[in-house]
Amino acid sequence: MKRITLKIGLTMALLVLVGSVYSQTVVNNLVRLVSLTPANGGTSLTTAFTDDSNITVDASGVVTIGSDYTPTAFAGNTTGTVLIGGARDKTFTIRLSAATVINQTAGTDFGAITTAGGIHRGSGSTASSDNNGGIGVQGTNTGIDNGEGINFGFDLTNLPSTVGVQITAVNLSTFAGAPTAETALVINRQDTSKTLAMAGTNGGTGIRRSDITSLGVIIPGGTVNYDILSILNNSPVAVPQNFRVSGIEIRIVAFSSTWNGTTWSNAAPGPAVDATIEGNYSASVSGGFSAKTLTVNSGSLTIEATKNLKIENGVVNNAGVLGIVVEDGGTLQQVQAVGTNSGAITVKKNSNLLKRQDYTMWSSPVVGSQTLADFSPLTSQSPVNRFYIYDNTLGTSGLYANIAPSTAFATGTGYLIRMPNEDPAIPGTSSDYYVGTSSITFNGEFVGVPNNGTITLGSTIPLTSDKFYAVGNPYPSNIKADSFINGNSTGGTLYFWRKTNAAAGTAYATYTLLGGVGTDAGNGGLGLPNGIIAPCQGFIVKTDVAATTLTFTNAMRLQNATYGAFFKTKQEGAKDRLWLNLTNATGAFSQALVGYTDGATVGVDNGIDGKYFNDSSIALTSNINDEEYTIQGRPAFDTADVVALNFKTDVAGEYTIALDHFDGVFATGQAVYLVDSKTGSETDLKAGGYNFTAAVGADNARFSLKYQKTLKVIDSEFSDNSINVYGNNGSLFVKSAVSAIQNIKVFDIQGRLIAEQKNVKSNTAAVANLKTNQALIVQVSTEDNKVVSKKVLN
Repeated sequence: MKRITLKIGLTMALLVLVGSVYSQTVVNNLVRLVSLTPANGGTSLTTAFTDDSNITVDASGVVTIGSDYTPTAFAGNTTGTVLIGGARDKTFTIRLSAATVINQTAGTDFGAITTAGGIHRGSGSTASSDNNGGIGVQGTNTGIDNGEGINFGFDLTNLPSTVGVQITAVNLSTFAGAPTAETALVINRQDTSKTLAMAGTNGGTGIRRSDITSLGVIIPGGTVNYDILSILNNSPVAVPQNFRVSGIEIRIVAFSSTWNGTTWSNAAPGPAVDATIEGNYSASVSGGFSAKTLTVNSGSLTIEATKNLKIENGVVNNAGVLGIVVEDGGTLQQVQAVGTNSGAITVKKNSNLLKRQDYTMWSSPVVGSQTLADFSPLTSQSPVNRFYIYDNTLGTSGLYANIAPSTAFATGTGYLIRMPNEDPAIPGTSSDYYVGTSSITFNGEFVGVPNNGTITLGSTIPLTSDKFYAVGNPYPSNIKADSFINGNSTGGTLYFWRKTNAAAGTAYATYTLLGGVGTDAGNGGLGLPNGIIAPCQGFIVKTDVAATTLTFTNAMRLQNATYGAFFKTKQEGAKDRLWLNLTNATGAFSQALVGYTDGATVGVDNGIDGKYFNDSSIALTSNINDEEYTIQGRPAFDTADVVALNFKTDVAGEYTIALDHFDGVFATGQAVYLVDSKTGSETDLKAGGYNFTAAVGADNARFSLKYQKTLKVIDSEFSDNSINVYGNNGSLFVKSAVSAIQNIKVFDIQGRLIAEQKNVKSNTAAVANLKTNQALIVQVSTEDNKVVSKKVLN
C-alpha cells in the first residue's frame, strides 16, 4: 500500500520534472556516485543481496559518501557545494540490491526482484580497469546475466519534503560476446511504463553512459523506497553476458524554495519547484526565473522591463495589489491552462509618445472590477465621452461607438481610449501638451487577477461571422500573432491602431503571416508590427465567413519579454519582400508590402494577403482581383513578374513612392523598378524615390512594379547626345530622346540660377521669358536620375 501511494503521488510531479534544471548552477546540486575502488582489489558478497551507503551533506554543503561509493568529479560537480539549503546538514542512504531473477512481465511488478542474489564486485588489475569495482550478480559469470539485475533505492527520512533525490544517469561496463546483441533495460519502478534500453559497446569494453532524466526517477524527502530503479539484462539467452553496473549519477533537487528578501532557501527554483516569495524580489537584480507554482505571501515581487517569469501552473498573490508588479516591458507567463490564479496584481504598460487628441487601443491582462474611467480618469467624459468600442453593426464594416466610462474591462476585448485631457504632471489648460504642441507618455496600470488558460470570445453569445471585432491580448505576457492567426478562423489579417489624430493616411498598422506594414512613425505611428502582440495591446480582426468564436490559448504565449513599444524587430524567416512608402510634403503616409513566399498564389491567400482597412482616401496598395491590399504574397520569386499597384488621393499635388526596406533576394542585388504608365518612365527604386504629380481620384492603372528594365531605357542608350537644347526668341526648348525630364535649371555664365522648372514629367519642355543674346548653361535632370549640362546661346 505504501508503494502504491508513493507512486501515485510522484507520477504527477514526474510530468514536469523531465528535462528540468533545478538550479541556476548545475555544479551545486549534482553528485555522481560510482561503485568503484573496492578494498584490496575487490570483494565478493556471496550471501548479501543488499548494500547500503550513507551520503552526507554538511552544513556548508560539502558532500561525503560512504566507503562503498566514491564521488567522482566530472564537470566540477563534486568539487562545489550543495546550494539547496534543505539538504544541508543532512544524511541519507542509498541502497543497491542484486537479483538472480527480475520480473520481466509488463505491469506494476515489471522490474521487481523475484529472487535475490549475491552482490559481486569486480576486481580489475588496475584502478582504471572498467571492470574494477563494477557491480554484478554472483553466478556463473559474476556479471549480470540474462534475467538478472540490480535495483536501487533510497532512505530519505532525514531530508525535508521540500527536497528530493533524482537518479539522472546509469553507467554500464564490460559488455561481452556479441556487443550489438547484448542489451540492458532501465526501468522506473515508480512508473513501469517509463523505460530506456541500453546496448553493448563496440568490442565489449569501455563505459556506456545513458542519461535517464526522461524517466523521472525521483523520490521526495521524508520517504523511504528501496526499489525505485531496476537495471535488467534482457539480452537473448544465447548471448554470453558479463556486463556490470559501474555507476549511477544522482542529483539533489528542490520541490519548493522560499525567497526571504535576500536568498532562496533551496536555491533558485525551476519548472518542478514551487516558489514562495516572503520578501522583496526584483527580477532586474536577482533575475527572472521559472517555477512550478508561484505564491507571494509578503514583500513585493517586481518584474521589470526585459525580464520574464515562467510559471508552470498557478499564481497566488496574498500580499495585496503591489505584491506582484509587472512593469512596462516585463512579462508574466503561465504554461498550463489549468493553473488557477488568485489575488489581484498590478500590470503596467506605457503608451507611445502621443498628443492630447491621440488614441491607443487597450486590452486588459487581468480580470476584476476596474473600469475604463478607473484606468484613464483624465480622459474626457463630459461634455464629450472619449471612450470607444468597435461596433460592427454600424456602417458598412463597423464604426467606433461611445461606451460608458463606468464600464468594466471585458476579457479579450479592445477599447479605443483617448489620451488624458490634461497633462497629469501639469494640470490645467496652459501646458504645451494641452495646446497640442508636445507629447507625453500615458502610464497605464491594470489591477486585477492575471488571466490564464483558454479564453474564448463568443463561447456564451456567439460572435457574428464575417465581421470585424476589436479584441486584445488577454495575458500579462507576449503572444505570437502567427499563432493567433493559425489558431483561429479569421480573415487572416490583424489591424493595430497606430496613428496621430487627424494625420493623413491610414490609422492601422497591418499584419499577416507574410509580415507587417506600419504607419508613419513620425506621425505617432510605431513602424512595422512583426508578430509580437504585447500585453495590454488591442487590435482588430475579422471573423471568417463561418466562424462564431475567437480564442486565445497559453500555447500562443511567448516566454521572451519585449521592452517599451508594443512591437519590436525580430528575425524573419526566408522570404523575399519589399516595402513601399507613399508620402507627400504635408505628412501623408501609406505603406504597402509585396512578398514572395511558399504557399502564396497570385490570387487571395487567407493569412498571407492583408486587405486594406480603407479608412483613408490617400493610399498606395497592390491589386488583387481589383481590390486593395496593403500586404500581398506571391509565389516563388520570378524576375519576369509584374505587380499591379493601386493609388488614390483626395488631395491633388506632388507625391513620392520610395522603397522603405527589403529582404531576401532584394537584399542581395535584385533591382526594383517602378513603372509609371502615364509618363512612360521606369525608375530604379534602389537608386532613389520617384516623384510625381497626381490629381484627386483613384488611378489603378498608372503604377506597377517590375524587376527587369525595359530595353529602351537601358543605361547604355543614355548620353549627352540624348538631350537636345536650343534657344529661340527668349525661350529655351529642351528635348530628351530617352528618359522623361524631371527638372531643368538655367544658369548664366557667372553660375547664377536664373530659371528653373520642376517635375516636368515629360520628354519635352520649354523655358520662357529669358533675355536674348546671352550664353546660358542648361542642366537637365531625368527621372532615372541622369544629369546632363548643355551650353547654349539664346
